[in-house]
Amino acid sequence: MAGTTRIKTDEGAFRVHGLNEVIARLKALENGSEVAVRVANKEVATTVADGSRSAASALGGVAAHVAPGIKASAGLKSGSVALGDDPAAPGAEFGGGRRPTTQQFKPWRGSGSGSGYFLFPTIRLKSERINETYRDALDRIIKEAGLD
Repeated sequence: MAGTTRIKTDEGAFRVHGLNEVIARLKALENGSEVAVRVANKEVATTVADGSRSAASALGGVAAHVAPGIKASAGLKSGSVALGDDPAAPGAEFGGGRRPTTQQFKPWRGSGSGSGYFLFPTIRLKSERINETYRDALDRIIKEAGLD
């Protein structure tokens, strides 16, 4: 039976069943599959970071100010996008406006699926491309390993 890996995010945590087993099998293939997964993770993270930077710049104001700090990174288990070190970055993404100290941000959109101004909308907008990137990478790995 496959184990469960708990992955923490800023919005909470979720569980991925069988992730460690899949990674162990990929490592055992000895055909560059580990590299292919890292490349796919980096490609996805870069796609989201580039789109988020563009969207933040287009919003103007504080979002445009924090846009240059948006960066992509990747490893074997994940790709990630960081908003940067600017303390205004979370406010630019999620909004504010309820307190006098957050009036420079767009209105807070809540914590539901419509949240965010540039990062989360970009993830939703690019979801099909993200899925295609991972499908293509896994197809290449399976073919190179002779498992198709």
